[in-house]
Amino acid sequence: MEQLSKAMTKKVNRPVKVVQFGEGNFLRAFVDYMIDIANEKGLFDGDIVLIKPIPFGSTDMFHEQDCQYTVSL
Repeated sequence: MEQLSKAMTKKVNRPVKVVQFGEGNFLRAFVDYMIDIANEKGLFDGDIVLIKPIPFGSTDMFHEQDCQYTVSL
């Protein structure tokens, strides 16, 4: 399977308007998804910056995929 990238998802560069502390599944699958939908509908023009609040865990996989991920509903 091809690895996700900004080129694959055609990511639009937007100004950072949301600071998110944590990279948990709930935040990514609910909050970030709602922001993505608002961006697609033209209701919000903003991006999210993720801050890793704890020393353990890893954001390496995010960076390997240009911080792109898939939400399956």
